[in-house]
Amino acid sequence: MATKTYSSPPNNVALFSSLDAFNKSELTSRDLVDYYLKINGIDNKLQSFIELNQDADNQADAADQYFNAGHKGTIVSGIPFLLNDNIATKDDLNTTSGSYALLGSIVPLDAFVVQKLRDAKAVLLGKGSLSEWSGFRDLDAPPGWSARGGQGKNPYNSRAPVGGSSSGPAIAVAAN
Repeated sequence: MATKTYSSPPNNVALFSSLDAFNKSELTSRDLVDYYLKINGIDNKLQSFIELNQDADNQADAADQYFNAGHKGTIVSGIPFLLNDNIATKDDLNTTSGSYALLGSIVPLDAFVVQKLRDAKAVLLGKGSLSEWSGFRDLDAPPGWSARGGQGKNPYNSRAPVGGSSSGPAIAVAAN
């Protein structure tokens, strides 16, 4: 199956058009994952990711196999997503709320929303930065700062604030 190679991003590809492109074999989940992981190259400056999912490629390949087997999928099937670091995942990713105090802690199971996304064959890119402890660690800390993630940066204006507890995923979306 020949897939499109994007020299530039499939800018803000709408979920419906992605699903349609997957069903027509014009786009693969792996294409999207490969593109969006390039954001991590920029991320050294933006700091939107705290941790990358080393299994994202395998998840994308599984989603592509699902489509290739004739399944139509849901609106999120094959779509990469970045999860806040305070949402539990029962895998090799840490769930720390941006704090070194929780590094290595083990959660008992995926959060409900994570399990639903996994069931739908969505692809977890990794954990996004956030205000440490969702901003409750220190009310005077700058929005978007955590010990693990550092200070997230606005991709359009380095002096503008990045928001707060969901800053990493928001930065990654804006950087598209």
